[in-house]
Amino acid sequence: MALTSLVVCADLKAVQVLSQILLELNIEAAHCGDLAQATARLATQHFDAVVVDCQDQMPAIELIAGVRKLPINRSTLIIALVDGREQVRDIFGQGANFIVYKPVSVERAASSLRAARGLMAREKRGKLRVSLHAPASITYANAENVAATLLDLSEDGLAIQSERRLPPRCKVYFQFNLPGEKSSVRLSGDVVWQDSSGRVGIRFVDVPQTSRRTMNEWIKGSLARLAQAEENEPRKEPAPPSETVATRLAEVAMDIEIVRNTPGAMGRVVAAEVFIRDSAALLELTGPAGLLLHGADDAVQDGIAEWGHRFAQGSAIYGGTVEIQRNIIASRELGLPRPLT
Repeated sequence: MALTSLVVCADLKAVQVLSQILLELNIEAAHCGDLAQATARLATQHFDAVVVDCQDQMPAIELIAGVRKLPINRSTLIIALVDGREQVRDIFGQGANFIVYKPVSVERAASSLRAARGLMAREKRGKLRVSLHAPASITYANAENVAATLLDLSEDGLAIQSERRLPPRCKVYFQFNLPGEKSSVRLSGDVVWQDSSGRVGIRFVDVPQTSRRTMNEWIKGSLARLAQAEENEPRKEPAPPSETVATRLAEVAMDIEIVRNTPGAMGRVVAAEVFIRDSAALLELTGPAGLLLHGADDAVQDGIAEWGHRFAQGSAIYGGTVEIQRNIIASRELGLPRPLT
């Protein structure tokens, strides 16, 4: 199941850094340097994430708002690139999920993108899927009644194993019987991903009412049986934190002590940098559920991790930006001349 992203940015250096990080996270990265071309592409192609450079604030905000209105990309994760001059609140208000401050560095962008990847995978999966192994007949392009095997099924899509590679983003017509069901299911869907092993992901497009009812009842019954089986399993004691998790938590605790013991302008700079870095690290440690908003089901500590990460991004610019504090440190503490203006 490949995750896909579109980087909308004219800064080739930033694009290179972002593309490298995305590929390391196993996220396919496409690039579009023009907002108008990106808008046209987003109207016809689904992406799991869109990275938008907000150097031109109003056109960028219009793009973000437009993405949220497109059925094909309504749930797409949006990551905005800002340099501190833009109105961050307006960008969040139009539907951006994450902020990355420019200039884009590997360390700064990687922490936010790693934290975002869990949410991307969660959205990719959509609703709960049920694993199965059942034969299916598929028809697409110039191929008719090709044999395939169902691997999993949800209300919105399915995965199959195919001996042939399907054309990208083609429409596929299905006919199959679910285990224990007499009625055949007939529907059509679009190819959204496929891998080298022959696995293909399908998003449903046209599902007759009878087939929809058959699938929903089968999925509901299967999930109920799985839930019952889990309840009957003996309870296990929670495993202790792994060494990696424990080490990262210790590093956060040490960072807090460093901030508490760093005075004046230097403390202001250190506090902002530590807050941004460690909030992203803690968000990553909590997993996908940590990205859920306040009030959402299964939100970790009622969304405090997600809130903390978003709040941290502004800590470098309010109450005197860190750049101003660095100038104060340079002139007052180090005795360096003031920068030319």
